[in-house]
Amino acid sequence: MTRLVALDLPPLSPEAAVRVVRALGGNRYVKERHHLVHAFVLAACDPVEPLVEACAWARAVLGDPTIERDSKDPRLVREVTDKELCAALAAFWDEDALAGRTKAPGKLAALLGSIGIEPTGAPLFDESAEDDMYPVLVDAGWSLLQIRELDPERHKGLVESYERIELESEIFEENAAIPPREYVIELPLLGAEELLRPVDAWGDFRDPWVVWSSLPGAYDDYLFRGVLKAAKVTADGLP
Repeated sequence: MTRLVALDLPPLSPEAAVRVVRALGGNRYVKERHHLVHAFVLAACDPVEPLVEACAWARAVLGDPTIERDSKDPRLVREVTDKELCAALAAFWDEDALAGRTKAPGKLAALLGSIGIEPTGAPLFDESAEDDMYPVLVDAGWSLLQIRELDPERHKGLVESYERIELESEIFEENAAIPPREYVIELPLLGAEELLRPVDAWGDFRDPWVVWSSLPGAYDDYLFRGVLKAAKVTADGLP
């Protein structure tokens, strides 16, 4: 089983978190994406690019009499791209949405209300409550290249951040690992609380936003320094 460690991120606003997600998806060390978004979320979003196709899918799914809305039917979730993921998150986490100037949060609240779900003010990003989260609205993460898969030129920055002996040691451990190592970054599961009641009085998440990683220390440090820089997030969480 892959061991994940919670990363110590600065305090973030939801808008800054979307920028971090965008930077995570755009980094050159990503090998695969694994993002699942619930039909309720996509049905609540405006059908504009890059969500036109996803929104049409959501409407069709929710209109299908063979699919029970109040269930864990896998047909209620869709695998999405990085761009679709960021657009869906922004529909609930950008400044206009948080100020009540857009319709997506209200639409999602109505859809959740139709199955008896509403936010209660419970803690956000609570790992201990993930097994009981219903419905899971967003489940997103990335698989990353192993160190032995890095290209000396394309990934020069990370390669050169290691001392030669450290690099050789990491590659040796990867080659010897049984089962093979998996390098992943995962967002916390997102439910009604996270999408509909995310902020405190100052506009930041009311609980610390968590990202989970299985990367070795030097890889992890290099990647996230680059991600936070690309997202224009400083150590105190301010742009």
